[in-house]
Amino acid sequence: MPFFTFERIPVGHALAEASAIAVRYTGQSVTGASMCASQGQYSRTVEVTLGDSSKLIVQFRDDDIDTSIVALARALVGAIVPTVNLVYTRLCRRAYVSQYAEGTLWGDRGICAVDDDKRVASEIGALVARLQLSMSSASVVEDFIIPRLQQIIRQTPFFGNQDLAEKVRDIAARAHRLKSLPLAVCHTDINRENIILKDDFTVNALIDWERAAILPLGMGAWCIHQLAVMNIKGVDYETADSRKTVVSFREAFYSNVPTDFRTGEGAETLLLAMQIGYILSIYIEDMEAARPEWVASLLPRLKWLETSMSCQPSV
Repeated sequence: MPFFTFERIPVGHALAEASAIAVRYTGQSVTGASMCASQGQYSRTVEVTLGDSSKLIVQFRDDDIDTSIVALARALVGAIVPTVNLVYTRLCRRAYVSQYAEGTLWGDRGICAVDDDKRVASEIGALVARLQLSMSSASVVEDFIIPRLQQIIRQTPFFGNQDLAEKVRDIAARAHRLKSLPLAVCHTDINRENIILKDDFTVNALIDWERAAILPLGMGAWCIHQLAVMNIKGVDYETADSRKTVVSFREAFYSNVPTDFRTGEGAETLLLAMQIGYILSIYIEDMEAARPEWVASLLPRLKWLETSMSCQPSV
């Protein structure tokens, strides 16, 4: 039985166990170990330095990572997705070893030059599109997406916002259109805290694949809102520079999706997928988990996607 939840693992125990795991996993000696706050979400995370000066990340977790989805994403887009492997531990429920990604989190770069933000956004937009699979999404839409939207509507967790309820019902009524989209590996929570950049602002790694899922293409592309739009005390602020970042993401995304989805009805279906992806991110587990402030921002952000991520945007 696990001895600790990850949050209660003493630092000394975590460092010692991570070092032992690294020795077993690599066959090398360990020259150092330190707690790591930047590479590992929902975990107690340790950065381990090996005898050859290379590094590993060891995560202690209470929940599972679907390592097959991570491996599939890596097969589609390459080393920008670090490897993640399950390893044995008696310290907590699960432990995983992943590659250490060199660089700096985008979020730690502070306010960046607009051209740098545009460069990163373009890379991420292309990556989100390139994670597509040559498989129909019909069964996922029929068996998961539509029932999930119906459950959200049935339990009406809209805090009295009738305009939002009407909007979600309208989107749910059109959800069947997503059956025309190919499936894709969706990260589902791309933000500036899991994009690691090289010094020249090219993307070195996209980390934190804990909630990745196989969903219709486009359902993860709503991420551009949290990449480009600043939120201060619950209020979204958009600038001329942030709109340029959105344009870079949008153009790269649509340039890398199948031709049939770059314009017209196909592009409209991708936009619908983005909106549904964002709705499901708010109600990710159960109705009670959705915070009132998240729900309050949902309607304006659904409308923002319509104006900013349409193939023929109005802004």
